[in-house]
Amino acid sequence: MFRPLRASHSPDASQPVPDHATVSTAHSGENGPMNRLHRLHATLIGRDRRWFAAFAKAVAASILAWLPVTAVPAAAPSATPQIDNRPAQPGEWGYRPADGATVRLNPPSLTWVHITEANSYVVEWAGNPEFRGSQRVEGIPWPTYTHYAVLPPGKYWWRYYYLNKKGERSTPSATRSFVVPPDAAAFPMPTRAEQRQRVPKEHPRLFMRPEDLPRLRELAKTSLAKQFQELKTAADRIIAAGPTPEPDRLGSARDKENDELVKYWWPNREQTEKACKEAETIAFVYLISQEKKYGEAARRWIMHLASWNPDGPTNFRLNCEAAKPMLFRPARAYDWAYDMLSPDDRAKFQAVMRRRINDCWESGEVQLGVGHLNRPYNSHGNRVWHKMAESAIAMLDEVPEAETWLDYAVNKFYACYPVWADDDGGWHEGVSYWAGYNAKAVWWLQVAQSALKIDAYQKPFYSQVADYAMYVAPPGSPNMGFGDLSDRTPSASWGGWLDYHLRAGGNRTTSGHAPYWKWWADQWRMKPETGWLGFLYMANLPPSPAPKPPSDLPPSKVFHGIGVASLHTNLLDSRDDVQLLFKSSPMGSQSHGHNPQNSFLLNAYGRALLTTCVYRDLHGSKFHYNWAHSTVAHNAVLVNGEGQIKHSATSRGAIIAAHFSPQCDYVAGDAVAAYGGRLKRAIRHVAL
Repeated sequence: MFRPLRASHSPDASQPVPDHATVSTAHSGENGPMNRLHRLHATLIGRDRRWFAAFAKAVAASILAWLPVTAVPAAAPSATPQIDNRPAQPGEWGYRPADGATVRLNPPSLTWVHITEANSYVVEWAGNPEFRGSQRVEGIPWPTYTHYAVLPPGKYWWRYYYLNKKGERSTPSATRSFVVPPDAAAFPMPTRAEQRQRVPKEHPRLFMRPEDLPRLRELAKTSLAKQFQELKTAADRIIAAGPTPEPDRLGSARDKENDELVKYWWPNREQTEKACKEAETIAFVYLISQEKKYGEAARRWIMHLASWNPDGPTNFRLNCEAAKPMLFRPARAYDWAYDMLSPDDRAKFQAVMRRRINDCWESGEVQLGVGHLNRPYNSHGNRVWHKMAESAIAMLDEVPEAETWLDYAVNKFYACYPVWADDDGGWHEGVSYWAGYNAKAVWWLQVAQSALKIDAYQKPFYSQVADYAMYVAPPGSPNMGFGDLSDRTPSASWGGWLDYHLRAGGNRTTSGHAPYWKWWADQWRMKPETGWLGFLYMANLPPSPAPKPPSDLPPSKVFHGIGVASLHTNLLDSRDDVQLLFKSSPMGSQSHGHNPQNSFLLNAYGRALLTTCVYRDLHGSKFHYNWAHSTVAHNAVLVNGEGQIKHSATSRGAIIAAHFSPQCDYVAGDAVAAYGGRLKRAIRHVAL
């Protein structure tokens, strides 16, 4: 009996397919002979079956005669995947260390340009260019690798390979080299297995370990009783008022012309922050006091936050600013009040946090980790990785992805954080964003130390962390120089996060400038940290150093990595100072550091004389992008009425000379690249 063809026109899965068979779509379309035969069978199904069988046999024979016979050659062996060793594009982190560089950290983080076909990487290094006796690490998921042990001083050669999804290994990359000097700071990175091993199995894990609790609880009853009572009083006020509700109006800054959405964009963030901080305070008080009323309240607040709709006003795609507090602050309360939560409570909390963090993980800010590590010059992406890490630590072994989130964050910190900084303490995005980002990264420094035993102060930037602000915005300065929002003066609220660096860095030989930072903070009337963080600072860290005016420091300084020079006649008091700030940056005019190259500003005797446009009404507005980012809005040079390339990593400059003396300070910058090929030479000289 004739059997109708299957609707999919696929071969019968029950019949073996010969090795030489091919599937051709040319004869199986809607009007192909096999479909025509199918339709004909449906039409004649009720007629004489004997006649139809004969007819079908004849048609089938004619089809077989009509079909072409195709010889199928044997499959050619696949070519070995190639690495093209292309140069890094603007915005990519690229190949680091620079070939032949002498590194300051041992081991250095090796980074390269991500290959889209790569499923994993292999890194190989040796003490000779022939790679005799080399060491090799396989299965690397990121375009970076930092070894777990220090290397003996000397010169090393390294290269990498990639494996595609078929498991095929590529040819090796170009060989590059670096030198590890004897005085390089030891900074090995814990492997993924070591990260798991170092994080406590029990809770708490964030900012504290279980073994810290007896000491902290004793301090809360003795030398820090006053401070802890203030925390309890704050928790009592919060409990009496009840939880701050979930925002009920959508807010977003994605559409700058939608006034209704913009209206609720930032207020929704502030409301979310308030609700999350309430949970933190109550949970911390419970952790230290072990009083049941605080434990029950902590559970109430945690489950309240877990009930918020991740597709509502705090959705990451809609309003990442309102979503960001939800990435990590609830995890702190969860960690500290863990024993007050039932298994069902924990499962509900984990599910919603998993959803929220995966929204972030898949966003353009993180791009599954690999994307951001390859192109890390994304401002927001540089303040979500450590927030994800806090939740990863709190939920390690409970949420499957937590181990990957944590490993990503650790690799991010070692390989490319802070991306906007240089080893002199500079910050490309300006003093306002220096404060905004370091106020958040300071949490990671503490969590990394307590949970993972990572000492962030081995990184050169942190031994100079406040030099940039001190030189760019000395006491009495009318502004803060270059970068978005630097038309303001330093905020007294910065004293909280700076308090950590004063205490943690004050007794280190690598942070000899901490007394100067303390003087600068006092001059701007900054106050130490309060709340539960202030309690932990007093419990865990030494006191801040005594303030010391920087009268023995040079009054001028160049921050080479970001291309900014701050020249002064008097660093101690802007009311008796002439300040010339000059920019010619190898980081270009990207992100919030949009000022053009070879631009300057002039302050004198506490007044702004020649300013630069760093004010904005709303990030990304027409005024911000069309005016504030333009060359004409700054003290920079137009060429035939045209300015530099706007808002781009390619709009680069470089400080090519700097000479300081008691008589005169001199700096020169080269901005030729910023004009997009319209000039052969663009050197500006400034002197004070």
